[in-house]
Amino acid sequence: MKKLLIIIGLIAWIEMTGGGVQVSGQSTVIPQGSEDVVIGDDFVQIPLGRILLIHKGSGYCAVKFTAAWTGKTEEDRYATYESYYQGDGTGDFLNKNVQFKKGDLILRRTVGLGHPRFPVGCTKTRVRCGPTELVGYALRYVYFPAETDYAPTEWTDISQVNVFDPRLKWYKNDYRRKVIRIPVDQLWENGEDKK
Repeated sequence: MKKLLIIIGLIAWIEMTGGGVQVSGQSTVIPQGSEDVVIGDDFVQIPLGRILLIHKGSGYCAVKFTAAWTGKTEEDRYATYESYYQGDGTGDFLNKNVQFKKGDLILRRTVGLGHPRFPVGCTKTRVRCGPTELVGYALRYVYFPAETDYAPTEWTDISQVNVFDPRLKWYKNDYRRKVIRIPVDQLWENGEDKK
């Protein structure tokens, strides 16, 4: 019952904000083909094919959205993702103990008068990465709990990932932070070798 109430609340919030986070009356939703990263107070929206790193305790996750599309209406949204979990503290995603998963997200249009409104059919809003479960949307958003660090990257393949790369900028939730929008190829200011 608790999960159902959370999902209904999230869907209501999305509908109230027009499908994205509102900042000064403007939605921050990235268009389907955009190469921009959006970093909010407790979320990241990342372009398709780019790796988002997540760090909690001694574990590291890497999440990559592999596809995103709309359904019968613009309000029906779908996404697929891959996740990699490395729990031994090394951050080595090429180690044999890495847990790999493929998953999907579904955000359906809602029906009803006023609020609450209810989704038409199944809705899936969880990104799973090893024991870590995050709220995610088919809009390529991932929301983070307070004890989590996260870093959007330019990388497209798990073999490129180095969680200790000094170019990474790790974020924590900050409810005073204004939404930041960065072209993915400008995430690392020095522009050196993009491993």
